[in-house]
Amino acid sequence: MLAEQGVDPTRRTESSTARADAAIAARLGVAVGDPVVHTGYVHLADGVPVQLTDSWEPMSVTGNSLIVLPEAGPHGGIGIADRMAVIGIEVGLPVERVSARQATRQEAQKLAAQPGVVVLAVERTHYDQATGRPVETADIILLGSRWIAEYGRRPEPGRS
Repeated sequence: MLAEQGVDPTRRTESSTARADAAIAARLGVAVGDPVVHTGYVHLADGVPVQLTDSWEPMSVTGNSLIVLPEAGPHGGIGIADRMAVIGIEVGLPVERVSARQATRQEAQKLAAQPGVVVLAVERTHYDQATGRPVETADIILLGSRWIAEYGRRPEPGRS
């Protein structure tokens, strides 16, 4: 969408293996300490940071496949739904919890904003449609002054 608006979208990413802490384990339905792949993203528009994302995927789902690293390998960068489809998992629309809060000092620094600025904080989880198992969870941080959250789709008469 940004490119359609004449904006140059880029991102910086870094992936590593980690152990699920209590919060991430609960969201992914795994045990505390289970291995996960953590990927941190800084999304930029015309070189300006506009969004932060931290994503976790259970190694029990992707660990023995070519999609283990979200942004590397033959399927890197194609998005969660298309990556999971490679290993036979269909994901639908995610479940998202959206709140507003003050940015942490680290978040503000990464977003080139003042500490304490208001951000939208989104907890997003994608699920395997066949089993209900969580396959990815993410924390997404957006500057409140740069984003509007809109959900749902307006009906299009004559289209089914």
